[in-house]
Order: sequence, then structure tokens, then C-alpha cells
Amino acid sequence: MVYGFASLPDPKTHSGGEDGFAALFHGGAIMTVPQKERIKALRGQGLSYQEIAGKVGVSRNTVKTYCHRNALEAVTASEETKQKEIKDQCAHCGQALQKTRSTKKFCSDACRMAYHKANRPHDAICAHCGGRFNDIGNRKRKYCSIKCCTASRFPVRSAGEVAV
Repeated sequence: MVYGFASLPDPKTHSGGEDGFAALFHGGAIMTVPQKERIKALRGQGLSYQEIAGKVGVSRNTVKTYCHRNALEAVTASEETKQKEIKDQCAHCGQALQKTRSTKKFCSDACRMAYHKANRPHDAICAHCGGRFNDIGNRKRKYCSIKCCTASRFPVRSAGEVAV
């Protein structure tokens, strides 16, 4: 049944309630409580929006909107286990972490420093002078310093040689 502007139902007396009234007004469908519960269960099992829509009998966009509004994410068992392990244990010693508002990776400063000391970037060899240097921040780095980089790229020419 299509409602004209003059024949819109009263949201208080309409059987769908205010949410149902809004859905009818905007041309959407009203989901039942069992459909919503089924969407929650299927999303928790890791199904896609399209698969859930086919099983529940609503459109893919309806499922997607419902999941976004209710913060329902598809999480597989292995991802859930990995996330829990990462969040609950210190990255260095494996000790259980205290739950706080911020996400922590280490149980203490000593563990943080020990972890970073053990997982330092590897030493690299300078392409110009052959010396060793830490390639912190850029693994593609070739030279230990600007001086070596400049000397390698712009070699000193002899007096009779003309630069091109």
C-alpha cells in the first residue's frame, strides 16, 4: 500500500511504532526482532552481507546498514584468537597485561626497551666507504652519511676532465 502525503499514518498509532513509521515514510522495510537476532548470529559466524541477506530475506544494504549501526563485525575464530593473544600479553615476556583505556604492548618500560634492543634493525654496509651503519627507518638506505652519498654520486674529477 502506498501512502499519499494526506494519508500518512500516525506514528503513535501505527502498528510498526515510530521506527516502523520512519521505514514506511522513507520507503524501507521493517525488520523483525528474529531477523535482527539472526543477522547478529550470522555476522558473528563470519558471513558476508550478501550471504546474510540471502538467508534472512532482506536486502544486502539493509544488512550492511544494520551491522554498521550496531557495530557488528565479521570475525573468524583464528582472527579472534590472534587479536585476543596480542591484546592480553606483553610482546616481550608474554606476561598478562592489565586492561586500561589505551592499548598496551608491554607490561613495563624494561620489557619495552629489552624488546626494542633485541629487535633492532640490522646493520647495513655503506656502498661508498664499506662501513657499517644502522638502517633505522629506511631499509633501502645505501650510504652511512650525506658525505658518502655525495662523494659516491658526484666523484671528484681530475683537472683535465670536463664534466658533462
